Amino acid sequence: MELRSVKPKARDDVWSRRYLMVLRDSATRFAEVLDQADLDSVVPTCPGWTLTDLAGHLGGVHRWARYAVVHGEPGPEGSVGPAGRGALAEWFRQGAGELIEVLEATHPVTPTWHFGPKPRTVGFWMRRQAHETTIHAVDAALAAGLDVPEIDPIFAADGVSEVCEMFYPRQVKLGRIEPVPMTLRFFAGDMPDWSVVLHGAGRETAVKVSQVADLYLALWRRAELPDLDPDVAAVLTSPITP
Repeated sequence: MELRSVKPKARDDVWSRRYLMVLRDSATRFAEVLDQADLDSVVPTCPGWTLTDLAGHLGGVHRWARYAVVHGEPGPEGSVGPAGRGALAEWFRQGAGELIEVLEATHPVTPTWHFGPKPRTVGFWMRRQAHETTIHAVDAALAAGLDVPEIDPIFAADGVSEVCEMFYPRQVKLGRIEPVPMTLRFFAGDMPDWSVVLHGAGRETAVKVSQVADLYLALWRRAELPDLDPDVAAVLTSPITP
């Protein structure tokens, strides 16, 4: 889908629909893993967590985000899901469903609180929760020994942009990492007219991958990209995402 020629308001509407569709699909896949997998399974991409821990985290995040949309301010964190497969899966589905319901009923330009840069509108939560849930659906699949869900290239490219333009600068601003020593311009074979820059402290280096979804997962440390220059690989494995 070509988005760059769409007028700004229409583009917001197109993206909000895309985010909500992905959020719903990813939450459904996550819940299906809870229905079937060993809840004590270790999540290899979240050290120290089991699938139960992951479900508690994501279900809590959904409730936290919903509170921000409804009340316009940060809410309580640290929700804990109930014990037992059936109860945990139902609790997760309820939280995801209530978040989606609120987002569907709220225009993306509605003012609210969020932890990112301005403008502080509900559109941030649509985007963030779609990516949050997608990444954790990948985690759940890996914990259960399942294939990683296919990720749409346009959505994956948006996720790379979110990392480069929001999460990495935020990590630097919060003092969690120093600026990376080089500037990286990303290209992907399945997105021929797309590129995005991660602005570091040094010269610009082109990084070309065949699939943008692989880059998306690598930036969240959910996959490895083969045959990278060692300096580039060091940047991608640094905590540029939380």
